[in-house]
Amino acid sequence: MNRLHLLILVSCCLLGSDCVNTSKPVSVQKCSVAGNCSDDVKADAAVMDSAAAAVPDARSMGSPDLMVSSPPDGPGPEQATSAEEVGADSAAIELAGEVGPEASAVGAPEPQAGREVAPETAAEANPEAGAESSPEAGPESGPEIGLETGPETGPEAGPEAVPEPSPEPGPELPPDGGVIGPCPPGGICDDFEDGNYTSNPAWTAPGGFSVTTDGSKVLAYTGTASPAVALLGTRATALTIKARVKATVFGGNSNSYRVGLFARADSQGTPSVWYSLAIAGDGSFRLQSTDSTPAGCNAIAGAAVANTWYVLTLTVGGTVAATTLQGTLSDDTGGNVKTIGPCAVAAGLASGWEGVGIRGGGTHGEFDDVQVTGITP
Repeated sequence: MNRLHLLILVSCCLLGSDCVNTSKPVSVQKCSVAGNCSDDVKADAAVMDSAAAAVPDARSMGSPDLMVSSPPDGPGPEQATSAEEVGADSAAIELAGEVGPEASAVGAPEPQAGREVAPETAAEANPEAGAESSPEAGPESGPEIGLETGPETGPEAGPEAVPEPSPEPGPELPPDGGVIGPCPPGGICDDFEDGNYTSNPAWTAPGGFSVTTDGSKVLAYTGTASPAVALLGTRATALTIKARVKATVFGGNSNSYRVGLFARADSQGTPSVWYSLAIAGDGSFRLQSTDSTPAGCNAIAGAAVANTWYVLTLTVGGTVAATTLQGTLSDDTGGNVKTIGPCAVAAGLASGWEGVGIRGGGTHGEFDDVQVTGITP
């Protein structure tokens, strides 16, 4: 059967009411187009079986009015002899699908080259391509989303460490630190460990002074005179004298009985005027000019008791016309500092000697680690 016969047979199947019945083979159907074409169908039953598989039932298309375009004049007398040749002629069969819009909408499952395919048909034929091109395919693909991990967590932090409070600062120490250290360069110092006060260095002292032992070697006064002052060094206008001082006995419980440091004493032994920094029989700590208290150098009550070591530091500065006084007291380890001054004294005492001693009859005391520095004649 040539190609023209095949086209006619297909057209018969598309247009005839009794030509195609999908429940029976094409080879036993009758075709009733123009009254007599079933004989040709029977003659080529094997070929029609293959063609019928490629042609959808016209009745399922819902278009009984389909028209078939006349094929162009011919391909020659070449005879189809196999299913592959029938498949090669499928382009001619598709001419029937171009007759009307409904036939186009239900055309072959796979579009052929050279034929324009409607967007809907392309999307149905290739769902994957449609999913890529359609804006309604879904949200744009973003970065790969894995399991939500949340913020990284380390070991559970314990309670925030609270720094331990620093100890409250103690009283301000005096300029020299409030304790006795090695003898400063250029100073005159005596710890009495040599067992005497007459050399290295030499003191000038009235009777009643001696070196004794109280834990270590010390200079002690146990006499009866008042005042009694052991003087050291030379005459000076400005200086600092520092020593460990202990009152062993007060002759009374008033501030007239004192044990301490002396400066600008006008004579050795029993001076008549001086500056002194002392602890008194009433427990006060006071800085005095002979037996009076300069303005601004007020005494500190309740600062000292008998038979206790204290570190006293007396600084005398300025000139005779304008003298400055300052004194500090601390315990034997440098704590519990008490400070008097500085205070100014107009028309001060003339330059004099410095040393240690007592004021008030019957008052006794001990002295150790004496240092005299900053001597200005």
